[in-house]
Amino acid sequence: MKKIAISAQMGSGKSFISLEFAKLGIPLFTMDEVTRFLQNNNKSLKDKIEHKFPGAYSNGKMNKDFMVKKLFFDTNSSRNLKDMSELIKPYLIKELELFYEESKSKPFVLVETAILFEYGLEVEFDKIIFVNADKKQRKEFAMRRDGISSEEYDLRMRNQIPDEVKIGKSDYIINNDYTDSVVDQVKKVYVEILSS
Repeated sequence: MKKIAISAQMGSGKSFISLEFAKLGIPLFTMDEVTRFLQNNNKSLKDKIEHKFPGAYSNGKMNKDFMVKKLFFDTNSSRNLKDMSELIKPYLIKELELFYEESKSKPFVLVETAILFEYGLEVEFDKIIFVNADKKQRKEFAMRRDGISSEEYDLRMRNQIPDEVKIGKSDYIINNDYTDSVVDQVKKVYVEILSS
């Protein structure tokens, strides 16, 4: 079983493309979704986050506005992001190992993650797919989808490694031009991974 990562910059449409692979029968692990679930439901992790960031929870659920400020608008944003990542990582790895065990009969699995390169996770995978998209389009899409301002988008992107570096470290590039050509590209990459 090959371990394939799929990554992209914010708003590039990697979730849509990941689902196209899932339609082809490929098991999909979405790090953002699993992380959100763990942050809100794993008591051990919640206690550690609350200890590190007092006020992170309100009525048992993560206080999103508070954490966005801590992780993106605070003077220590970079440090806070790193600390948060270190807290979550062991729990995420455990969930990932369970996913691999459940999917071991498949030819390959897909792990969707936005922070692949930022946290040096690329070494954990056999191949990497990068979803590329027009910078203006992806910004507009992310602002509309997440209800964020242009400033907040730019602040979040400040912590991202540039496109060119990510493209250079990837094995497959899917150019999301928001047309049917994307599905054809997915099928082509699917066949290439199966035959590699």
